[in-house]
Amino acid sequence: MFAFHRVQRPAVGVCFLFISLLVPRLGFAQQTVVSTLDGRGADATVRGFGSQDRSDLNFGDDPSLYARWNPGTSEPHNDKSWFRLDLSGISRPITAAQLEIYWDRDADFTGTYDFYGLNELADYGINTRTGQQRLGEDWSESAITWNNAPGNPSSLTDNSIQSAAYLFTLSNPDAPATLSSILGASSQRLIDFLNSDTNDLVTFIVRKPIAQTFLGDFASKETIHPNAHPPRLVIDDGAPLIPAASEWKYYDIGQDPGNAWKSPDFDDSSWKSGPAELGYGDGDESTLVRCGPDPNCLQNNLATTLFRREFDLAEFGIGDPERILDLRATIQRDDGAAIYLNGIEVFRDAVLSPTAGYGTYAAAQNIDNYTTDFSIDPALLVAGKNVIAVEVHQASAASSDLSFDFRLTASVAVPEPPGWLLSTMAIVVAACALRRPSAIHRV
Repeated sequence: MFAFHRVQRPAVGVCFLFISLLVPRLGFAQQTVVSTLDGRGADATVRGFGSQDRSDLNFGDDPSLYARWNPGTSEPHNDKSWFRLDLSGISRPITAAQLEIYWDRDADFTGTYDFYGLNELADYGINTRTGQQRLGEDWSESAITWNNAPGNPSSLTDNSIQSAAYLFTLSNPDAPATLSSILGASSQRLIDFLNSDTNDLVTFIVRKPIAQTFLGDFASKETIHPNAHPPRLVIDDGAPLIPAASEWKYYDIGQDPGNAWKSPDFDDSSWKSGPAELGYGDGDESTLVRCGPDPNCLQNNLATTLFRREFDLAEFGIGDPERILDLRATIQRDDGAAIYLNGIEVFRDAVLSPTAGYGTYAAAQNIDNYTTDFSIDPALLVAGKNVIAVEVHQASAASSDLSFDFRLTASVAVPEPPGWLLSTMAIVVAACALRRPSAIHRV
């Protein structure tokens, strides 16, 4: 950033100030991206048992981050990854953000990964197996090991995470070999964790919760992949049209309401309402919905639960929907979902048939609190009231839990200044040009 020091005729500064006051901010709402390459960012894998004890070895310069848990094999592994982001300069509170990693495993499989946020503590304790002091939140990428990693247990065979808050679980796609992809997820827990930070450093921990022989392979800040990126946080500066944990209308009666419920003109005044997360069976719900006739939710559970929420663009100062350049949505659900904007389908899980009706179960289970980020065509928006409608289907009548939350943000074009203001600016600029200072130094 340049600073201008005026040597003579300070009245010119009034011209510059007047112009800056007249000119509104021009441009577009943006996303802020923070990765482990920025500031005091760091990333590294720590390894417990394997073909040899690797608990005191450092892998901070490896081009990949790993997550693997296969204790019952001839060559067992217990690999977890730590990565830290520097949030200095990021405005709080954060209302919408997604954590992203670049999956780069040359194999055809689906893996599941848990993400945790390290709690801020003055002391993470002693490793009782080795007597080593664990590192603090400012851990060094070149020094972190299994034995001293903050939040890691002492035992080489312990796959748990300590002194940390669970954020979300995600899976990589069952993709063809050699196909890499960006894996990203968000949750209200992630937003709360980011906003609870007090020292501008946030550490995330990734583990594989399910015993599997293959490993998760993600790009680190030392990656050599030409298209990969290190772990990063994408903070959405757009307008939060529907924030996470919003209030929703929901229908859990078990009687087919027909297709009209998707329409923006549908009367949902008789539906119940409550804040997300909505669902049952996990213990983390803000609103419990009815599972079915069995009070224990073990059998005969409803195939489908419906959700609706209105949002009015005028409440966000958006009179013309054409000002919205991009719509980004995040859904958290269990098991399968279809989403409609103003009655038009904009998203459908692969486990949910295109012809699925109200009484249709999803073809397979998704992992608990499965989260997906996707874009919606902003041309589907209308001036004034808009409606998001969602149907969430269970995988079977014995499925023991249901989850739902949703977030919608918009990138909005800032309007151009009116014609009279542009004319005034031209006059002021011309007047200022006639009164040049003797010298201006740029530093």
